[in-house]
Amino acid sequence: AVPSLMSILALGCPTPHAVVGRVRGSDGKPLEGAAVTAVGVAPDGSSSAAIGSAVTRADGGYRICFGTAADTAAATADGPATPDSAHVSARLGPLASGTVAVAVPSDTYGRADLTVETSASALSASDASGDSRPALVATVVDEATRAPLEGVAVRLVAEDGGVAAAVLSDPRGRVLLFPPSAGRSTVHAERLGFAPSESEPLDLSRGARRVEIRLATRPIPLEEMVVSVRGTVPSLARNGFYERQVETTGRFVVREDFERMPTARTSDLITRVPGVGPVTFNEESADATKQRIQFSRAHMSVDRRCLPVIYVDGTMVREGGPFNAGLPDRWPTVDELVGPSNIEAIELYNTRLSAPARFQGPGAECGVVVVWLRRGGDG
Repeated sequence: AVPSLMSILALGCPTPHAVVGRVRGSDGKPLEGAAVTAVGVAPDGSSSAAIGSAVTRADGGYRICFGTAADTAAATADGPATPDSAHVSARLGPLASGTVAVAVPSDTYGRADLTVETSASALSASDASGDSRPALVATVVDEATRAPLEGVAVRLVAEDGGVAAAVLSDPRGRVLLFPPSAGRSTVHAERLGFAPSESEPLDLSRGARRVEIRLATRPIPLEEMVVSVRGTVPSLARNGFYERQVETTGRFVVREDFERMPTARTSDLITRVPGVGPVTFNEESADATKQRIQFSRAHMSVDRRCLPVIYVDGTMVREGGPFNAGLPDRWPTVDELVGPSNIEAIELYNTRLSAPARFQGPGAECGVVVVWLRRGGDG
């Protein structure tokens, strides 16, 4: 059935025309902050003037509304007053998608899903064309072996201290980040088992910068173990856990809470908290190790899942985000990342806005899970 004008209004468009869709990178992940432009198509098939633009949300979605009710009423046999088809394209930093032609008849909407080629080779091509949009291209390696490191949390931190962009390195250690504006930023990199790294300020005003990030494994001195009865856990106190218990609206679970009801899976600990439930993808339903968690407020539909970003000891170890029934490869569950016997406490935030700024990594709109591990000096 053809959607009516009411379906357009349901999309939030008070106009007779709309284009909606999602923008993803070449790795299949949604792209936030991509600029989408729709250009009207003339009767001879050529592009005419731009009819609207939008910036993608965290889930890669966008909506462009155009035309007016007066335009529709004025349509005659000579043709509509507004175009009934459009050419739609997206751009993220120096990288662009192809152009998709979409029909947009009056009183309905067209859909255009776009893919931006986000590989390092695509960025090299944009350099050759003289594009000066800001971007960071990095490779993360082990300082001793020079082997690429996967799963390193890399953040671009602006001069005002805000996080301009963040991502996890891929299996080849590659990172591609696009800050929303040019300027000086520092690069922060963290991964469990390695000393954190922070670069000197980088000037991104002249286009793409390429850097190599080297992480070193360094022995961490353990505190002397002192067994005593304490009201607080020293490692949690050092990391601001107790302050966040008072100052934020998150949910907090400590070891005493889940020792009363032992379980073999971390996901079972988390799903005991109100507002969090288990979710299984179809292809994983027969695998007991593949129970995933989802905040109730992040539920989207039967065929889409909204999985929270996961931190362990303050370091992002898995991105979050909305997905269709299929998941990207190498997308571990919380049970695969850490077992209950190793956990000291857990923090849960059901939205990006409820989470502290340090935990607002990619996919935080689907919620945030922060796990703190037990430490020998905690007693």
